[in-house]
Parts: sequence; C-alpha cells; structure tokens
Amino acid sequence: MAPAAKRLIIWGAGGHAKVVADLARAAGYQIAGYLDESVPRHHQQFCGAQILGGSHWLTSPDADRLSEVFVAIGDNSARARCLELALREGYFVPTLIHPTATMSPTARLASGAIVMAGAIVQADAVIGVGGIINTGASVDHDCVLGHCVHVAPGARLAGQVEIGDRTFVGIGAVVIPRIKIGHDCIVGAGAAVIKDVLDGQTVVGVPARTIPRKSP
Repeated sequence: MAPAAKRLIIWGAGGHAKVVADLARAAGYQIAGYLDESVPRHHQQFCGAQILGGSHWLTSPDADRLSEVFVAIGDNSARARCLELALREGYFVPTLIHPTATMSPTARLASGAIVMAGAIVQADAVIGVGGIINTGASVDHDCVLGHCVHVAPGARLAGQVEIGDRTFVGIGAVVIPRIKIGHDCIVGAGAAVIKDVLDGQTVVGVPARTIPRKSP
C-alpha cells in the first residue's frame, strides 16, 4: 500500500502560489488548502483546494498542525514576516525542489526555500530561509544567499557571489564571480552586475549602475 501523501498548506493565493502548488504536487504533496488575508476570498476554491482563512487560521482551533506550511508570497519582506510567524508557531516549513531542477548534493537549502523548474544550484551553494530560485535561474558554486532572497527567472549568479537578506535579483540579470550584494537591494531585469552593491541600493543596466529608489 502506497504511503499517504504529505499535506501542505500554502500561505499565499496569487500567481506565485499557483506555481508553488504545481511544484508541490509534482514533489508528491497533497495541497490541504491556502491562506490569504482577503476576507472575501475565504472558503473559495483556488487552484484545486480551499482558501482556509488568513494568518489567524494558523493559531485557530481549526488549524491542521499535522500539515506542513509553505509561504508562497513573492514580496521578500512579507515572506520573511510570514515565515517567522509559521516557524514561531511550530509548523514544519519544508524546502521544495522541482523534479526538473538540478541540485548539487553539496548545496544547502534552509527552511522555506524553493528551487523552481529548470533551475540549477551548484556545488556548496547556500540558499537561506525562504529563498526563491525561480524558473530557469542558476546559482553557481560557493554562492551564499541570505534569508528571503529572490533570484528571478533566467537570472545567473556566477561562482562565489554573496547576496544579503531580502534582496531581489531581476529576471535575466547576471552577476559576475565574487560580487557582494547587500541586504534589501534590487537588481533590475537584464542588469549586468560587475561591482559590489551596497545595502539598500537599486542597480540597473549594462553594466549595472545605481539609481535612486522611489519612495513608497
């Protein structure tokens, strides 16, 4: 008799959550439900399962503490906050790796990290808590990525790159070897990073240059 599939609650109910759900099913999970803060969406069907409620559901009497929880929110800071709550409440937060991804056996992924379809993570790379290595991206040997870093589809990190917490590397960007990128940075789509990037900076272009960040 085949073992029962592991149950997964996905925190998030947007486009990123759809991709995570497909990956999770490919990895053998049963989707037990979704969490979303929009009250009108509660109890609606989404991507093959019900939206159970918002973050309060995790601490409610209805909470399913036998299920694992994965945060599928693209915004790095929001994902970090949600992961902190889920871990503090004692939920198991897995790593997820798409069956078509290429993972070195010496690479290390922390809780809540995900490696999407066609992505490559090479020898001795380290992906921190809540990291996203998105579709077709590559992270070469000895890279170290902090918490809740997002490497967007098709981006390329050469060897020994270091990236700080909550930094976003845009679609198709490239980073040459041994570059250090700080915390809370944005690397624009298609940028070529050839020198270090300080905390909080936004860089764009080829070669990448710093531009002022827009106020919220």
